[in-house]
Amino acid sequence: MYVLGTAGHVDHGKSTLVKALTGIDPDRLKEEKDRQMTIDLGFAWYKLPSGNEVGIVDVPGHRDFIENMLAGVGGIDAVLLIIAADEGVMPQTREHLEILDLLQIRNGLIVLTKTDLVEDSEWLDLVENDIRGLVNSTSLAEAAIFRVSAMTGQGLAELGSAIDDLLAHCPPKANKGKARLPVDRVFSIKGFGTVVTGTLIDGEFATGQQVEILPGGRQARIRGLQNHKKSVEIAGPGNRTAVNLAGVEQNDLQRGMVIASPGFFHETRRLDVKIKTLSSVSSPIRHNDWLKCFIGTAQTLARIRVLGEKEIPAGAEGWAQLEFEHAIPAEKGDRLILRRPSPGETIAGGSVLNVNPSRRYKRFAEATIKKLTVMDSGSEGQILLANLETQSPIWMDDFVQASGVEEIAARQIIEQMTGEDILQIKSDKERQILLVTRKKWQVIVEKVREKLEQYYHQHPLRSGIEKRELVNFLKMSQKHSNLLLHQMAINEIVFEKEGRVGVFGRQVIFSADQEKAASAILQEYAVDPYAPPSSRELATRYETDLLDAMIEKGMLVKLTDDIALQPDVYQKMTDQIKEFLEKESTITLAQVRDMFQTSRKYALAMLEHLDEIGVTRRQDDYRILNRS
Repeated sequence: MYVLGTAGHVDHGKSTLVKALTGIDPDRLKEEKDRQMTIDLGFAWYKLPSGNEVGIVDVPGHRDFIENMLAGVGGIDAVLLIIAADEGVMPQTREHLEILDLLQIRNGLIVLTKTDLVEDSEWLDLVENDIRGLVNSTSLAEAAIFRVSAMTGQGLAELGSAIDDLLAHCPPKANKGKARLPVDRVFSIKGFGTVVTGTLIDGEFATGQQVEILPGGRQARIRGLQNHKKSVEIAGPGNRTAVNLAGVEQNDLQRGMVIASPGFFHETRRLDVKIKTLSSVSSPIRHNDWLKCFIGTAQTLARIRVLGEKEIPAGAEGWAQLEFEHAIPAEKGDRLILRRPSPGETIAGGSVLNVNPSRRYKRFAEATIKKLTVMDSGSEGQILLANLETQSPIWMDDFVQASGVEEIAARQIIEQMTGEDILQIKSDKERQILLVTRKKWQVIVEKVREKLEQYYHQHPLRSGIEKRELVNFLKMSQKHSNLLLHQMAINEIVFEKEGRVGVFGRQVIFSADQEKAASAILQEYAVDPYAPPSSRELATRYETDLLDAMIEKGMLVKLTDDIALQPDVYQKMTDQIKEFLEKESTITLAQVRDMFQTSRKYALAMLEHLDEIGVTRRQDDYRILNRS
């Protein structure tokens, strides 16, 4: 199924031609009928000679309603450029043609209407020659010209056959499995509720399906579907579709929103684009200009950041980033139109390269232009890799959904590039796969190494940095950071132990003074082995880091943050407690205290430590051996 649009100057007979072809008057508003002029979008459908049907979007031709025209042509597959034979090419003929060219609409026919008002065939020849000169360098350069009269019916049959043939040669609509419908009309029907209409692209809708409304992400359910006023259970891509929605009110919706399959699309306030300016523009596009952007059926103000050049002159192509006043839904490859807000002037068109730029680029950096060039003309693999460079690390499911590439193809490309260009890191806990490019992985690894070296310079006796400090330093999600650090530990780049991360294989080496201090500490421990000085007490006389380093080296065994024991003392206490439990089955805190002639504090620290490592288990006021 396809959608055919009209275009052309006001009062050149667009709506009259649609009615003559279809029997449907596309002018639905009372004001339109009173003024005999199309103001907003009109809709009809046409049964072709082949028996197929095509939806028709009729657009206004008056310059005051150009924004409505733009909402209509954003989703069409082919166009009828309509020019009145008695007037020939007029200002809105030119502007509409410029818009069609900027949108790269190549499938079209040129219809010379009102031929019944012109008796001079030479005049018609002159008008046709004028039209040929006008369209020669545009996307409609190859369009055939048909002479018709909606009043007499002359040429209508030939035009109908030509439309049939034109659509038969249009590229087939691909069903990508993720539907979206840019809304062009919202209304309410008594007994049914809220209805939206638009052209369905990229997928299918089915009765009963849950959908997402963008921007905003509100959920609704499809109560009913119609194509050309016929109820259907499933609507496919390319159809003009009316969607009856449950769970949402008419006032919640407006033209420019998108009804979509949940989870596949997202709204954005920033787009990377490639744009082309019209040769007729009065002044170049300058950095930080405010413009009106039209994409799909949506429009919003946007500030343009020109990239690679100071400005984009008339008739030139350029790279840019658009920053929107309001979030809009968009997809890679979508076409857009740019206009100056005041005075109203169409100045450029373009295509979306990236819907999720991770940051504002350095305007004149070579890497910026290189990436945009890849996004514009690279292979799917190159585009995926370029996107991954700025978005990784990212969960594979999230990346694939936002990639703009069909899901199966995207996953196949990722698999092909895994190893040389991409790392896949599996998270058993999250049941997901984290993607990171090799280049980004090396950058993160180097950042971790540099941070650890700085840390060791300040704390040479410590084995490693606190993990939470390193996670904060990496400035990414905690889940991503933890998974990346875990992978570095698997690769023996770092180690993870007791909440700390350090360089794998690094050994703490004491200076001569530190060796002396360590010996002195051990001597203090030997004075009362089962009730040695607390770490807090020793810290008043020795470096705190020295005590931690002695624990790391195995010179002391840590029970709590404040209590440690010499290894032989620790082993003796452990063995004697286990032997006692083998004979007596239970042991109390008081029994441990008396067994080693120590205080309650040290006995409790030892028992809680044995509980923690799984040697014993507390049961009421006793400990028993943990045999599980």
